[in-house]
Amino acid sequence: LFAAQADTMLVVNEGWFPGWRAFVTPAGTTEAVEVPVYRANGMLRAVPVPPGRSTVELRYAPMSFKLGLYASFIGLVVLFLLAVYAAWARFVRIGDDDVVGRIAANAAGPIGAALVTKVLQFVYAALFMRVLGPGAAGQYYYAITVYGLVEIVTSFGLGVLVAREIARRPGDAGRLMGTGIALRFALTLAAVPTLGLLWLAMSALGRPIEPDVAAAVGLLVVALVPGHLNAALTSAFQGVERMVAPAAVMILSALMTMSLGALALTAGYGFVGMAAVSIVVNAVTFVILARLLRRAGIAWIGRPDRRLARWMLGASLPLMVNSLLQTLFFKVDVLLLAPLQGQQAVGWYSAAYKWVEAFLIVPPYLVMALFPLMSRRAENDRAGLRRAYENTVRWLIALALPAATLTTFLAEPLIALLAGTDYLPNGARALQVLIWFLPFSFINGVTQFVLIALDRQRWITWSFAAAATFNVVANLIVIPRYSYTGAAAVTIASELVLLAPFLWGLRDLGAPPILALAWQPLLAASGLALALAGGAAAGVPSIVAAAAGAALYAAALWRLGWLTADDRALLARFVPRGRATIAAPDGTAAGDARPLA
Repeated sequence: LFAAQADTMLVVNEGWFPGWRAFVTPAGTTEAVEVPVYRANGMLRAVPVPPGRSTVELRYAPMSFKLGLYASFIGLVVLFLLAVYAAWARFVRIGDDDVVGRIAANAAGPIGAALVTKVLQFVYAALFMRVLGPGAAGQYYYAITVYGLVEIVTSFGLGVLVAREIARRPGDAGRLMGTGIALRFALTLAAVPTLGLLWLAMSALGRPIEPDVAAAVGLLVVALVPGHLNAALTSAFQGVERMVAPAAVMILSALMTMSLGALALTAGYGFVGMAAVSIVVNAVTFVILARLLRRAGIAWIGRPDRRLARWMLGASLPLMVNSLLQTLFFKVDVLLLAPLQGQQAVGWYSAAYKWVEAFLIVPPYLVMALFPLMSRRAENDRAGLRRAYENTVRWLIALALPAATLTTFLAEPLIALLAGTDYLPNGARALQVLIWFLPFSFINGVTQFVLIALDRQRWITWSFAAAATFNVVANLIVIPRYSYTGAAAVTIASELVLLAPFLWGLRDLGAPPILALAWQPLLAASGLALALAGGAAAGVPSIVAAAAGAALYAAALWRLGWLTADDRALLARFVPRGRATIAAPDGTAAGDARPLA
């Protein structure tokens, strides 16, 4: 505690060294304000304090210490990955006729890799968000959002289309791949002058793009050249249902990004240097994927076919528009927050979005593992397609509801862990609202791919157009008054707007009974929320309450009979040597149940 009659300097009788941070909390307030730490009298520390009584807190957090932890973490991850690789190579054996086992491996491998990658990205984000601060972090997130839109337009939905066609016609893989790559490069060349014209138009409207943001977007667009090659090669792996190899390469790419990005930050290049790193990482990733594809005997270098190119453009146009509209109704709030509320608000919002994006890794990889099977069943087994669809929706709902509940109660420590206290309390408030779009997003994600398997891309387009239009209009109304919390609420409403036409598009297949599939997870999640609220009122540490609540949720689902015989049969496949069985609550065994798919 310190009392001053006027603005003054508090000189601390301790040595000065780079890495000290000071926070001043005036009497009568609860929010600490960071102030600079000066060198006084050659070797001491001095902190500016305002008039009146204040609490002054000094923290030692040198960059060298952070980088040491960072490097140690990367080393531990590498050792862990080597151990996982050795275990996978030794114990995982899947035959060509084992459909369920192949789906499980193609889901488990990429999802596991995505989880590891997301952890790496979190540690990377924890570094760069602290180094950049909310303002610069908001600029970087804005640049990434603009780049994402360019990437969608220039990819043109070709990845999903090529994967689908290779699954149906493996012999045409080379011709499909060569034509798809040629189209991607042609679209990228056309996008560069268009992007420049948009930059000029924004300057003319009085909303000029900051030079650093423009430089970052330019470097990211250059990285699209090897990036498009990587996406094309990955689609070939997906088409032949060998998704484990690109998943492993994804982890290696994340490790390279972390290492080179940290060097760029410490060298003082900021987020522009981080964008430049993506060029190097994408180039190295392409070399590795190409070698793996050649070793797997998959043809990918084929002569482009002009007639095939025209067909691919027509067939993939709805996929591109769908992806663009989907991204717009996810990210248009970022594009509007920057001019309407400033880059700092984007920085707070981006901290919340990092956690939301962590949960969004599960549906795409699970659905892509099921997509070849769905594509085949869409042609000759509609009943099987509906069964796989409903089971997938049921599992995704059961995952989304506890994730949203736990995140709501743990929002402040989660944001502090990821980005630091500079992003509190605003980032936590955004997260508590934004996370509740998760259940609807999970359902929409799998429904979209079922519609694609049924060749109903244009219906998806109209559905996304309605949702994106609603999102833009609602954000223009809400953001000026409610800032990032309003943007988060509009995201939830947009998912509901999208869900209605999606389900209507499956009316002949039979839309899944959402309430019937969700009532047990909803009841269990309500008990979880009550337990967390009671734990918080009793002063139980949040991590302890979260662990106990998660166990309570799983036990409630079990007692409610949520696990079906098909679920138990699938889980029993992963019990070592098949010696254990998973019994239902009524005591029956699951040995002869039919697999999930």
